[in-house]
Amino acid sequence: MTDATSTDAIERWISSFSAAPRCALGAGAIAIGLLAAFGVARWLLPAPAPDAAAPAAPPDPPASGAPLPDRLLRFRRRLARELPRSFRFELPLLLVVVFFGAALVSTAALGLDRKSGAPLPVRPQVLQIGWVALAIAAFLWVWTLRFGDGLADLGFTARRLGATLLGALAFYVAWFPVQFGATALESGVCELLRRTPQEQSLVLALASQPGLLRDPWVVACLALAGPLYEEMVFRGVLLRWLLAVVPAGVAVALDAALFCAFHNGGFSTVFVLGAALAWLMARTRSIAAPICFHVVHNGLTLLLITHPPG
Repeated sequence: MTDATSTDAIERWISSFSAAPRCALGAGAIAIGLLAAFGVARWLLPAPAPDAAAPAAPPDPPASGAPLPDRLLRFRRRLARELPRSFRFELPLLLVVVFFGAALVSTAALGLDRKSGAPLPVRPQVLQIGWVALAIAAFLWVWTLRFGDGLADLGFTARRLGATLLGALAFYVAWFPVQFGATALESGVCELLRRTPQEQSLVLALASQPGLLRDPWVVACLALAGPLYEEMVFRGVLLRWLLAVVPAGVAVALDAALFCAFHNGGFSTVFVLGAALAWLMARTRSIAAPICFHVVHNGLTLLLITHPPG
């Protein structure tokens, strides 16, 4: 869950503007938010600790003109140096298997009928997120213990934890204008193009049934379990792979794009949220920062759905 589209007074206020002013408002808010976020990242977010002293590996000779097998071998050696031992090449495939396996098992356990074509009940959909999150977290815990140094491989560390969490909260406040601006800009552009923005079905379903958010299991799945497993997968694993093979800026953009593709609807706000989470992870190398940001964001979204201001 990533935004409160059409659920609160902010969205209604944005829609009170015509298309062109809405686009200008969105672009200005994004610029302000980016400047504030860069400042917070520079001054408040702790930088990662240098790696422990280890014998330096000799640099690889230039790959230009080398046979393809030699290049592949050098590439594998570079990944072995830059990634934790548990990041074996079969890990991404196994993550996909565990995800869809957990989804299928929970579908049967919760009695969800996906063949009828009728809309699925919201509560079982949300509980399914919890089952998938539990399966992914358990798999990664066991996997990293078996082949590496445990969850520390994913960025779970107590180093400067308090400063990291406070920095993530400050970063969320600084980044909020970007989220707001993305919503306004997407809405304005879609109106100019005479298109309807694709909204997140789960968010709209929860907005139509706010009583569900008094269920502690629903709140726990959306505000805690969902952010935890998404950060473990997208920032703990995927972003680490990307940072090892492409420049940091490209890795952040690719990670945000894949995070966006994983969700349905609200694409501009999902992308900027994914970019913020990836940026936090790349800056701190502590998964506590994006988890904190994501939990606060989802919690605020649920609060706005339940108690819209105005």
